[in-house]
Amino acid sequence: MRDGAMLGFRLRREVREPEKPARVGLLLAVLVSGVLVAITAGDMVVAVLPLVAKEFGASEALVGWVVTGYLLVLSVGIPFYGRISDFFSLRRVFAVALLLFAVGSLVCALAPSLPVLVLGRIVQGTGAAAIPVLSLVAVTRAVEPGKRGTAMGLIFLQWGCRDRGWASPGRCGRPDLRLVRSLLDHDSTGPGARSLRTV
Repeated sequence: MRDGAMLGFRLRREVREPEKPARVGLLLAVLVSGVLVAITAGDMVVAVLPLVAKEFGASEALVGWVVTGYLLVLSVGIPFYGRISDFFSLRRVFAVALLLFAVGSLVCALAPSLPVLVLGRIVQGTGAAAIPVLSLVAVTRAVEPGKRGTAMGLIFLQWGCRDRGWASPGRCGRPDLRLVRSLLDHDSTGPGARSLRTV
């Protein structure tokens, strides 16, 4: 009993120590790109589902599991990763999640049949579930309090880009870039804040 209590104490002590990266800008670049990939990977295969059905000779209902399996595991896994990050190193959990995402992508690329493709998408979704939630946890642990709102805004902007179709190459125009520039300006009275109010 005493060993279990000591283990719990050690785990809690590890959680409370902040993890400071070498450069916050580099961390944000990794997190923003990771969230964009994890979110868009959910339904980017919709355009090729007819080809997948033709290749594997499957019905639309069976091919639908390529998208459904990923999104189901993604939505169920998000709360679990938030809790797991309380007990283990954030870097380790994030690295395992990226590894799962990469392994799932490789399985999908080499899938000889539809069940293997769906299995690959489920593994991919298991890794992708960690990326959005751990990105927000990383921001709260690594970014100083005055800049957390800006950092979280950049991460949440990826969901907005995906939902509006801005992630496609032809859709990110000048107004979108002005919004990003204004978010990067930390001075609430500077030109960035004024342009944010006018957008």
